[in-house]
Amino acid sequence: MPAPPVISVIYSELNASVPGIVCCAGYELGQWRTARLAKHLLDWLPDCALTAEEKSAIEPLQPYRTLETAARRFFKVDAKGPRGELGELLIHALCVQEFKTRQFVARLFYKMRTNNTITGFDIVHLKHDAATDDLELWLGEAKFHKDFDQGKRCSAATYRMMG
Repeated sequence: MPAPPVISVIYSELNASVPGIVCCAGYELGQWRTARLAKHLLDWLPDCALTAEEKSAIEPLQPYRTLETAARRFFKVDAKGPRGELGELLIHALCVQEFKTRQFVARLFYKMRTNNTITGFDIVHLKHDAATDDLELWLGEAKFHKDFDQGKRCSAATYRMMG
């Protein structure tokens, strides 16, 4: 499992009609912690992009090969315009670290053809409550907006399209 969280939850509305959270990678000495965040996301890439079988077969002495396989699968080479992969990776890492979810479906593996646009949720995770034996299905969308309310409206519109 990757190192301790780099991303902090600074605001959360988990019980709202459209739940949402605001996160930050940190700002220190006049600069954003972009290098630290980039390394953190690279640490999480195999966990997000590889199947359970591939993760269990990772060779500890071949980290470059593991990262290369995950990156080739995860990043859309021919995508034009705004890209959502970093948001998908961020929401995956955040849900696992902050909310103790586990990936249920890596939607990347359910495309019909190579380089097709993926429609669906950015994450499909499960969370098990051992005390009650309840199982929760988490469907997530990652949105980057300067305004929290605008981000919530955009996410809500995506969920309405789904169903």
